[in-house]
Amino acid sequence: MLESGSTAGRKAPSEVTASALLADTIQTLTDRARGKLDERRLLHLLGVTLAVMTRAELHRLGVERAALAGLLHDLSKTIDPKDIRRDLERWGETIPDEDLDYPRLWHGLHAAVWARRKLGLEDTEILEAVTLHTTADAGVAPLTQAIFIADFTEPLRRVEQAPALFAVARRDLAEGFRLA
Repeated sequence: MLESGSTAGRKAPSEVTASALLADTIQTLTDRARGKLDERRLLHLLGVTLAVMTRAELHRLGVERAALAGLLHDLSKTIDPKDIRRDLERWGETIPDEDLDYPRLWHGLHAAVWARRKLGLEDTEILEAVTLHTTADAGVAPLTQAIFIADFTEPLRRVEQAPALFAVARRDLAEGFRLA
């Protein structure tokens, strides 16, 4: 879906803000999703985007930045891990040693690197959120915490503790993240 040759129809400047990218990314996602994502994956992507936007508004994290992270978080999910590894190597990026045995995690790094290289996105918090949305780490930025929670509690996942976790994260994002 995010093949290394794709440029989203324009040459990216060295740095692009989330606001400027949002409309282009929504259109890019829509165009690509028609042929690349099944309905369930598209609904998940949009559900996570809506959820992370809600948390971003509640915790003043920047709704547009959250939307961009949400839309990017699973864009590379359907790419074969061999192709993800090939693209990352071609782009001069390496998969962290601790993730080498877990190819299902590589799509976040791939989407973040793609967004940086092909869209010119330089917002480190958005790139971190996309890269770490499946695993996160202690000490991550609030936007990463928000997308981790949104991805985990997205309604299509049917996680039993999701409503309670959502309520905690609504009051205290860091506590919700700790509990997830």
